[in-house]
Amino acid sequence: MAMKVKSLPSRKQNLAQGAKVQGPDHEEGGVQVQDQGGQPVAEVEGGERVFSQEDTAQIEQACQQIIKIQQSNPKAADKLAQELGYAVCEMIAKQEQNEQSESDPNVQQEAPDEAANSFSTAPDEQ
Repeated sequence: MAMKVKSLPSRKQNLAQGAKVQGPDHEEGGVQVQDQGGQPVAEVEGGERVFSQEDTAQIEQACQQIIKIQQSNPKAADKLAQELGYAVCEMIAKQEQNEQSESDPNVQQEAPDEAANSFSTAPDEQ
């Protein structure tokens, strides 16, 4: 029994800066991720979001900080978690702006907000 897969968009989606994946869901075959040799390494589905290496590193660093201080300083952990939430929202907004400017070259891009791409490294003691 052959699996039927929706045809994917003709242009290759560049996820280096992060983006929402376009394509079929897992039940319909998903979107195959291949290594440079063309070997499948993962399957994602349309609607899933991919973050850049830089954004992923920032998210992981913030999560590690939150976990590390959660027991000893819950207020600081809550503050970091809130900062992380805002930063992820900014990352998603930046991705959507990039996607929009790729589809419409007349869209003017704003400079990225550097403050949104950094997390506190030393939580405030409260």
